[in-house]
Amino acid sequence: RDVVRFGAAEALLGSEQLSDAAQQALVQLLDSDRNEVRRIATQALLRSEQLSDAAEQALGQLLDSDRDEARRIAAQALLGSEQYADAAEQALGQLLDSDRDEVRLRAAQALLGSEQLSDAAQQVLVQLLDSDRDEVRGIAAQALLGSEQLSDAAQQALVQLLDSDSAEVRRRAAQALLGAEQLSDAARQALVQLLDSGSDELRFPAARLLETLLGRDT
Repeated sequence: RDVVRFGAAEALLGSEQLSDAAQQALVQLLDSDRNEVRRIATQALLRSEQLSDAAEQALGQLLDSDRDEARRIAAQALLGSEQYADAAEQALGQLLDSDRDEVRLRAAQALLGSEQLSDAAQQVLVQLLDSDRDEVRGIAAQALLGSEQLSDAAQQALVQLLDSDSAEVRRRAAQALLGAEQLSDAARQALVQLLDSGSDELRFPAARLLETLLGRDT
């Protein structure tokens, strides 16, 4: 039976327009015990140009699933939904706080296309910039760079990361700050204070950031 379901899901991969029945069937496969079945069903759903109301409702129910992967996939599919977008981002924010690196990584990847991130999601992503794993840091940085508005708390946390022992973390933090449309007064003040640091590794990135920001304001 699993073979039949897998074959059916795989056959729908190339379809951008899926019937309501096909979408609901794919949603049910997201809770399959087989990784490959879940993967194919996910790809088919995410390629669909528009989800039906019934499919969105079924995905919304999966946001409360006990299975982390099912919640993450459902949330990713619902980020563009007017009705479920907030709940989807909240679910991904909870996954970002997981004890498992892989779960946090996948949740951050799911947020890559989101232009508006909640303050809570931004702060968790900032924390991930200090992860021991390069891949986790890179994905978190990309997700933050894609956000049009960075909260004051996220900006200040990024400024603090400019004092990290890791050059890679400092670079990621600086990139995220430069990507912000507008930097808060508190973040700018923190950068100015870094100009008095005894460390060149802190003064130089702070100076470059301020120079770029001042040039943007004129």
